[in-house]
Amino acid sequence: MEKETKQKNPWEHTIALPQTTYPMRADLAKRENDILAIWKKESLFQKINAKRKAENAPLFLLHDGPPYANGEFHTGHGLNKVLKDIFNKYNLLRGKRVPYVPGWDCHGLPIELAAIKKLANKKDGSDKDPIRIRQACREYAAEYIKIQAEDQTRFGVFWDDSDVKTAQNNESALFYATMSPKYEASILKAFRDLFLKDLIYKGKKPVYWDATTASAHAEAEIEYQEHESPSVYVKFPVQGEKELYVVIWTTTPWTLPANLGVSFGEKIQYEIVETEQGRLVLAVELAPKVLEVAGLSAKSRKPVSIDEIKALHVRHPFIDRESKVLFGDHVTVEAGTGIVHTAPGHGQDDYVVGLKYGLDVLSPVDHRGRYTKEFAEMEGKSVFEANPLIIEKLKGLGLLLQASTFKHQYPHSWRSHKPLIMRATPQWFLKIDPLRDRALEEIKKVEWIPEWGESRFTAAVKTRPDWCLSRQRYWGVPIPAFQCKDCGHVHLDEGGLNYVIDLVEKSGVEVWYEKQAAELLPQGTKCGECGSSNFEKESDILDVWFDSGVSWYAVLKQNPELGFPADVYLEGSDQHRGWFQSSLWPALALTGKAPFRKVVTHGYILDQQGRAMSKSLGNGMSPRADIINKFGADILRLWVSSEDYRTDNKIGPEMINHLGDAYRKIRNTLRYLLGNTQDGKALGAQGLTPDTTSSSASSALGAQGLTPDTTSSSASSALGAQGLTPDTTSSSASAIELDKLITQKLDKWVLAEAAELVKQVTDAYDKSEFHLVYHRTLQFCTVTLSNLYLDMVRDSLYCDATPVSPSTTGTRRLRPPERPASGGGREGELVAASERRNSTLRTLQILTETLVTLLAPVLSFTAEETQRVLTPNHSVFENAWPDLTRFANADLIKEFEQLKQVRAEVNTAIEPMRKAGEVGSDVEVEVEIPQQAEEGTLLRFLGVSSVKTGASALKVRKSAKPKCPRCWLHRDLRASGLCERCDAVVNA
Repeated sequence: MEKETKQKNPWEHTIALPQTTYPMRADLAKRENDILAIWKKESLFQKINAKRKAENAPLFLLHDGPPYANGEFHTGHGLNKVLKDIFNKYNLLRGKRVPYVPGWDCHGLPIELAAIKKLANKKDGSDKDPIRIRQACREYAAEYIKIQAEDQTRFGVFWDDSDVKTAQNNESALFYATMSPKYEASILKAFRDLFLKDLIYKGKKPVYWDATTASAHAEAEIEYQEHESPSVYVKFPVQGEKELYVVIWTTTPWTLPANLGVSFGEKIQYEIVETEQGRLVLAVELAPKVLEVAGLSAKSRKPVSIDEIKALHVRHPFIDRESKVLFGDHVTVEAGTGIVHTAPGHGQDDYVVGLKYGLDVLSPVDHRGRYTKEFAEMEGKSVFEANPLIIEKLKGLGLLLQASTFKHQYPHSWRSHKPLIMRATPQWFLKIDPLRDRALEEIKKVEWIPEWGESRFTAAVKTRPDWCLSRQRYWGVPIPAFQCKDCGHVHLDEGGLNYVIDLVEKSGVEVWYEKQAAELLPQGTKCGECGSSNFEKESDILDVWFDSGVSWYAVLKQNPELGFPADVYLEGSDQHRGWFQSSLWPALALTGKAPFRKVVTHGYILDQQGRAMSKSLGNGMSPRADIINKFGADILRLWVSSEDYRTDNKIGPEMINHLGDAYRKIRNTLRYLLGNTQDGKALGAQGLTPDTTSSSASSALGAQGLTPDTTSSSASSALGAQGLTPDTTSSSASAIELDKLITQKLDKWVLAEAAELVKQVTDAYDKSEFHLVYHRTLQFCTVTLSNLYLDMVRDSLYCDATPVSPSTTGTRRLRPPERPASGGGREGELVAASERRNSTLRTLQILTETLVTLLAPVLSFTAEETQRVLTPNHSVFENAWPDLTRFANADLIKEFEQLKQVRAEVNTAIEPMRKAGEVGSDVEVEVEIPQQAEEGTLLRFLGVSSVKTGASALKVRKSAKPKCPRCWLHRDLRASGLCERCDAVVNA
């Protein structure tokens, strides 16, 4: 039996099927690198900004919060960097000048610990040498600046990376590194200016202290974790009174050796409760709870006045000294006993009330969290080891009322992840109180995204204590203070600061460590107290948050291409207590205003199950290895835009696969648009492309019989005549002239929908709601275009008359194959294209560039690839933002909403016929509807063979007319065997 062969349709070559050089398979992981190479070769980012500068375009400035130059970027960095890039690219497309100077935070403990670990592997003692440590830190940070810079570029971020690998000492105007000599000098200049405003001081105050790393911590360096603490109720004996005790509650028994007082609240009512364990002074409101916890009963109760409390002489429970009666606003009845154990050296509230009453700032704990000889009984013991020992001591003395443990959120070091202690040490501070009221005023002027950021930031500002600026480490910018060896006086003045700043600006902070004190001070410097010239250097460095917090000073204020304040600061929500605060205080002090006009925060990265990513769970995702190298950066960027970044964001393999499906829908839509416009050249082949060198549409290109070689795999060979020009979506004269081609109601409707899309997407970008950009655009591509419009215009695109030029290589000749090539007098003439098809071609042209421009800030690589098919030497980022207001038509959209309802009803009516096998497709169906509508538009909208209006009810039936073998519509056929339209086209 002979094998059956499918009969070839003899009219196949007369159908104008989509043809494009735009590949179906994205192959983003490879193709994106080619696009990066084009951008680099053209210096695109620099070129556009130079043009905008020449045009005196408005400035948009997003100031980059510097990531640590420590390790490769994780997915959180990907989210952060892509969000910033979306902001920048959108504003670039809106005609603004958008310089972007990314930065790197290079000092601080994470880098120091990594460098020490690396040196320790050498086993030559270099990990103990401060000079070698600092050198290793600098080399380590420089290495990761290069690695992270490469990641940033690969994400598709627009910035000038031309000197990131070659800049001497990381000194550049194109990026900033906090370890460059110029930046380090700027840090000291900011410190100097704050000092001259009397906002810097040195004092002994309790600060959060990490005994593991032996360093102070600022508020921004604290993270809260669950921790189990002791809970003890302690009896403080009252001198001269039998069995009378003041009862306190504490979760830090280790601080009791530093106790100097017991604090009451003047507005709180107290009483003396007689119990099995003596007479106890308690707050009236809390007494029942304390008795319940201690398992005691009240034999009697007696109110005690504030004056009676003031007259008490309270003794320390196990050290022979008085514990003074104090009164403070920090005492409440929310928990405990209403009386607070007060150790000024180990708590901020304690310190404040102690200052009020002239108490010493006692802190018998060293830098490793061990007791000193000031508490000789447990000298050398760590404070956490001492907790159970002190509880046992209290128990033995009969002064422990009750003891237990409880779990709660406790401050830990973000560096070592160990629990912190409060410990008073001599530190350098920035005064906050003189700035607080102004800060609260400035906060109200800032736009906060999300809005709740304002209340969160305000709460942090209201309670912020003085900023502890000093750290006890090697790697950082030194606090250029000196101490007189003869009298101990701390020396810091303007002349000395300027002298050190000049040295650092030339040689970096290493000069501080390489030179002796006398070489770092102006000649003739004397101690202000004793007149001695015998000084030694202090060893503290500045808090790394101060380094990045003055980036507005070191970068924005110093670079004439930038400005102050920045339009946007964008970081994770944890920066409400971090970089946003550390930037605010110096800026307020030195300029009187906040360094940002808008603050945007994003959430944390979670896995698909909503869990935080961690090494132990193995649920992390690398943006390069797990996403970009497999799927492409545009998939990472699509994920960023698909999520509401204002909340925590989930990511995982399933989500990436789902986004891949969404991406393919968008890409296939763009490919179909390109295919039907012959990569944007279909109108150009008819002489219908405007001459962009002239403002007059009448000077359009002449009759171009040239049809591009769409069979070539090379985009450049297929793109000779650049038919789609950068302004074809605008309201320019040439564009408006081309718009006259749009005569069909269906085309006008989809352009009205596109105008609404532009309005919605623009509004979403303006409000920084990028997830709406994704959802609106995807819906437009999949529903409005693919499901509706493109399905409705397919017949006219494929089968209506198209231009023919037999002299052009590669041109598709619209004639039946059996017709002789040399026959007929019209063979060498251009066959007139149908008005209906040209209307749709112009519409597709507008839709294509509208979509690529709207998508460019998000799908930067795909938008650029698409635009380069249209215009090889023109970037999508050189486009004007789409302006389709001339097509806006709310009435037409409303009218078509009604037609959509008709379409749905017709489809419902056809479905039983389809299921029964009576019809295979809608084109086999004839329809009658009761509604009145333009039948030509309705016929295309419904996609059936014929439609009649004004019927008594909806009727559907299989068409009795034959099927046209060319267009497959059921029509009356002519002698040629084709319907009237197809006969006219092929026999023209």
